[in-house]
Amino acid sequence: MVAEGRPRVLVVDDQPELRVLIEAAVGADYELTSCGDGASAVSLLADEDFDAAIIDLHLPRVDGLSVLRSLGHPDGPVAVVLTAHADVPTTLACLRAGASDLIEKPFRAADLRQRLAQAIASRRRPAVSDLDAAVRAIFTAADAVLAQTIVDATASAMHADDATLMLPDHEGRLYVAYASGLSAQIQADLRISMGTGYAGTAASDREPLLLAGDLGTTRQTKIGSSIVFPMAHDDRLVGVLSFNRGEDKRKFRRQDMPRASLLCSQVTLALENSRLQRQVRASERLALMGQLVAGITHEINNPLTYVTSSIQQIAGTLVQLEARAENGSAFAAEYAELRECTGDAIDGIERITTIIRDMSSVGRTGDSCVRFDLNEAIRTAFRLARPRFTSFVVGELQLDDGCYVRGSPGAFCQVLLNLIINGAQAVEQRGQPGRVDVQTEVRDGHVWVRVADTGAGIAPEHLGRLFEPFFTTKSAHNGTGLGLSLSREIVRKAGGRLSVESKLGEGTVFTFSLAHQPEEAPVVSRAVPERRNARLLFVDDEPAILRGYKRTFGRTYDIAVAEGGAPALSLLADDSDFDAIISDLLMPGMNGIMFFENVSAKYPHLASHFLFVTGSPNHGDIGTFVATKRERCFDKPYDEGVLRDAIERYRRAR
Repeated sequence: MVAEGRPRVLVVDDQPELRVLIEAAVGADYELTSCGDGASAVSLLADEDFDAAIIDLHLPRVDGLSVLRSLGHPDGPVAVVLTAHADVPTTLACLRAGASDLIEKPFRAADLRQRLAQAIASRRRPAVSDLDAAVRAIFTAADAVLAQTIVDATASAMHADDATLMLPDHEGRLYVAYASGLSAQIQADLRISMGTGYAGTAASDREPLLLAGDLGTTRQTKIGSSIVFPMAHDDRLVGVLSFNRGEDKRKFRRQDMPRASLLCSQVTLALENSRLQRQVRASERLALMGQLVAGITHEINNPLTYVTSSIQQIAGTLVQLEARAENGSAFAAEYAELRECTGDAIDGIERITTIIRDMSSVGRTGDSCVRFDLNEAIRTAFRLARPRFTSFVVGELQLDDGCYVRGSPGAFCQVLLNLIINGAQAVEQRGQPGRVDVQTEVRDGHVWVRVADTGAGIAPEHLGRLFEPFFTTKSAHNGTGLGLSLSREIVRKAGGRLSVESKLGEGTVFTFSLAHQPEEAPVVSRAVPERRNARLLFVDDEPAILRGYKRTFGRTYDIAVAEGGAPALSLLADDSDFDAIISDLLMPGMNGIMFFENVSAKYPHLASHFLFVTGSPNHGDIGTFVATKRERCFDKPYDEGVLRDAIERYRRAR
């Protein structure tokens, strides 16, 4: 153990000017030792005793994570990590390696002093078994029982009669996550605004309170003293933890505050770790769904493309043959029947295409902030939710015109799908016919969305907790408690606020609004007669798709085809005089992106002649590429008229 006196702190940073700033920030209170690389830090930590280490994450020779791992002994110093990239994976890696805190560069001197002091205080915890047991219990608790474990374990460690954990809700007020001294009804109803009451004051001022006297009662206990401790990470309130002792017990004293501080610092880490892990799990789920959808749509879209092209070609040929047949011909009825069959086949293909594009919309996670028509996201979500409607449920869309907003279309499809399915389940729960209706309205510079059901409604004691992560009234088979929490976060990130109103036995209404992005005037281009001598190069790894291109475009253009990126490059080496190049993106070997980059480097004049057709718009790097060249990218199966217009537009722009 380090001897009494000024705590010793090791400063590890490879930039001398940053070491000077750190020394200026904390040097008055601590005995500092500095070094500029990870190897020296590991050596110093092995040979000398320190209370704490301030470690830069990116170091020469030995990185910051390796230095962190070298601290892994019970009496080792606590570590505060400095980094310019405090993203979720980096934060989790640091916490798992043993960091007590993580501060993002550039830092404020006051923040560094405060959080270093908190980290050192956590190291000097009393060697009491129940304190160790409390910390172990908190960090091994599952998310579903984390709040209860925090309350029970910390109350025991503080020898308190009861404890309460309060967390900030979506409106910034404090709600009771769990309390051992309050009834379920009070826990459900209680909301505390910042600056009001003991908890609101502590949260607002970010200062703990030590209270004694007549403080009211909890259940059967008359409170004689309390500690109310706010917990914050950077400038963000994490929660408030309070402890009560009855008037017949020893009152909390100033000497109890360090133990409370230690416990609250560990609770803060546990709550933050839980929050980060929820975000990671949610991101992983969305990414996995996106990958699954991308794989499915690619495998379906390629054969669907040449089936569509072939059926359309057959339909067009039948029309021509029927026109040539004489009236009353023995073949007239057969032609009509075949035309009807191909029409039915085309209708079926269009339905399959719509389903695949709906799946792609929901699985698209990379389009983080684009302008889109919210009505289209609603229609997609409604179509996908329809199969979940039983005979009890009907629904209607009442959509205003021009509902353009900015955000992620895929994410809002997920929000709306979740709200619609929740509504349908609520109607089924009520056990009688009901409705789930979605309405949009452009008003006061915003697009307002209303999802209303006539289902069972939400009990008052549950309404205030509806957006809490992992809170659910459904069975484990039907819900995780994450849907509404994630939906609220998606709406919030887009600048909106998701709210709910409900009456038990009558139904529920969810509403949110987003800033309106007025519809842009469409660009109108005149159709120019196609020139037969225009030359097109089509590149795809599916021979049937290439044959479809020849049939569809071969009558009006001179067509060349290449079965993949490498053969296309070889073809261009002999002849690069093409008016347009239409390439698939997901191909084995040299994919469409690599092909485009190679052509752009070798034949710069052709870079502006490219159009891209893909059945996998969300697949890995392809999704990023499509987002940067959206106007030049078209989904499989392609619409012949749309693709033909694009070919003409870019060909004329040469």
